[in-house]
Amino acid sequence: MSLARELRPHVTAVRTPEPPRIDGQLDDPAWRDAAVIDAFHQIIPVEDAPPSQRTEARILYDSDFLYLGIRCWDSEPEKIVARRMARDDEGLQYDDRVNITIDPLHDERNGYMFQVGASGARRDALIENSSLPKFDWDGIWYGRAHIDDQGFTVEIALPFKSLNVDPKQTTWGLQIFRGIARNTEWTQWASPYQNISFFNMAALGYLDGLEGIEQGQGLDVVVNAAVRRHDDGTTGRTFSKGDPGVDVFYRLTPSLSASLTTNTDFGDTEVDERRVNISRFDLFFPEKRRFFLKDFGIFDFADLSENGRPFFSRRIGLLETGDEVDIRAGGKLTGRVGRFNIGLLGVRTAELHELDKKNLAVGRVSMNILERSNVGMIFTRGDPNSNDDASLFGVDLNLKSSQLIAERELAANAWFQQSSSRGVEGDEYAFGGKVEYPNDTWNLRASYTELQPNFRPALGFANRVDIRRYEGVARHRIRPVGGLRTIDNEIAVEWITDTANEPRSGRIWLRPFWIENHSGDRLEVAAFRRREVLVAPFEIVPGVVIPEGEYHWLAFTGRLATSESRRVAVDLTYNYGNFYDGEGTRVGADVAWRPSRHWLLGVDFVQDRIDLDLPGSSDDDFTIRIARLRVFWQYNPDISWNLIGQWDNQSDEVGLQSRFRWIVEPGREVIAVLNQGVVLDEDNEPHRGLSEPRLKVSWMFRF
Repeated sequence: MSLARELRPHVTAVRTPEPPRIDGQLDDPAWRDAAVIDAFHQIIPVEDAPPSQRTEARILYDSDFLYLGIRCWDSEPEKIVARRMARDDEGLQYDDRVNITIDPLHDERNGYMFQVGASGARRDALIENSSLPKFDWDGIWYGRAHIDDQGFTVEIALPFKSLNVDPKQTTWGLQIFRGIARNTEWTQWASPYQNISFFNMAALGYLDGLEGIEQGQGLDVVVNAAVRRHDDGTTGRTFSKGDPGVDVFYRLTPSLSASLTTNTDFGDTEVDERRVNISRFDLFFPEKRRFFLKDFGIFDFADLSENGRPFFSRRIGLLETGDEVDIRAGGKLTGRVGRFNIGLLGVRTAELHELDKKNLAVGRVSMNILERSNVGMIFTRGDPNSNDDASLFGVDLNLKSSQLIAERELAANAWFQQSSSRGVEGDEYAFGGKVEYPNDTWNLRASYTELQPNFRPALGFANRVDIRRYEGVARHRIRPVGGLRTIDNEIAVEWITDTANEPRSGRIWLRPFWIENHSGDRLEVAAFRRREVLVAPFEIVPGVVIPEGEYHWLAFTGRLATSESRRVAVDLTYNYGNFYDGEGTRVGADVAWRPSRHWLLGVDFVQDRIDLDLPGSSDDDFTIRIARLRVFWQYNPDISWNLIGQWDNQSDEVGLQSRFRWIVEPGREVIAVLNQGVVLDEDNEPHRGLSEPRLKVSWMFRF
């Protein structure tokens, strides 16, 4: 829904000569003269109902900052959920919290979201074209919280230097949201409708009166110093390395930024979650490196999440073999010029083994059209895994509307790609489309994807080609009155053929109910029928080969999960059914204990037991086990230490990562990481594997 201006609330910011101190307490005299917002409405559980607890927000600004102070009254302050303090903790959504969404350029498409929990935890995100937030973005801003006998208070200071701001634009979009964790109550200021996403920039209220703001020179310089030690206990190879690096960010216009990185070190990146692949296709792991995450939403193409993506930044610096390649230098130009969204990326990688030095490039341009739609193109050049050249060109059309059907969202897209690889002729294109009705009561989706046999996005991700994929999904939601929050039921159908229309895969997924109560506890039951046609045998685990042929199976799954807002959160899963020509059972348990806001102790265990009946084989049963240990300590919102241990019985390796992070102040931090491998021999005796201690210091200077 795109509400008319006169139907959306307005507030006029008050300029302050004396900025408040950001300590989480609203006791500064400046707050007495601030603009006040107190008209909040409930979204969940009851749309547009009065909130159960009162909320009041105050707004100030000066030349350099926008300030927000929020008082969250609570009649039972002892029940406030405040279990998280670490920066960027994804579990913050399960605490009592405040969310601020702003649209500084007032284009009603793009903006920023800032979260502060009752314990002071901070999280932020970019919002691109009113889509789901990109939480991997890290901005420079300040936020504190304080719990007292009336509830809790939050103070936030947003530097104009951290935002894409046009000083001539005196009106911004603004949304203020409060989440009450113990009963999963959501309240907000503007557009309190269940079918209107919190991230719909066309449904925000209006913040007026922002005059005389300044952004300085628009130049940020980050000096990095990184040292590491490589000591491999299995090969005996050791070396030490120290690299200085510099990242430079310059705002060319209020909405267009250039960035440059040299001697980029990614040693502080969090470790990937360990998984064992028992499918025929490569697994997809998300990007976690900061340089690539900054403004990465500009490069999104047609809402493709995995198979068929034209650009996947993990291809740069991380080879298919698992080896890391040093990045000597990289540059980006990202932002907006009028109706155009622009993303240009160039990276220079070092040589490694037989691979030469590489120049890799990506270009993405889209133009805003209609209400919240765009049409664009993408181009990539270079192959990080080969000395041969490769390129790709693609175009896409993305449509979104909340006006065709009143108070309902509609979306659709269509796309085409053509890859070009040396020595390959023909059948290198891919195309597809999707229509979607993504609303609260009904969520419907239908899509088609075709990837030709030789389609190969060298800088993208395609783990299954030579396919035509048809998909349909329908989810219905009931919001009953009483102790339950939602009851969902869902059906999904997927049919895959090759490009000669020969069947290859099929699946019918039926979830008769997914129940969630107001505390966030969930119960789910589902069943699926699957068909797989193997045109060639494949080795599912070492020594076990499934022959070609046609397979059908039926399986059932159940899940019981308590709310993560509880002190002890438990997530249990059980799957049972056929698997190829045998049977498979999966048992999973994830237990997280938060004795206080400073500690998290977690254990996660998954076991897959596969009993096959392969012709001519007497040893075709196997068991896969994966175990994880998590110990997280947060001294305060700026100092944290994480220990993650992972083991699987296929590799018989234990991986440990110890990661200490000290945010001296936003933009200036120290990170110490130790990655330690332990290898178990045939007698389960441990031996030291790869040991890599790293220390990185990053210091930002703003001009």
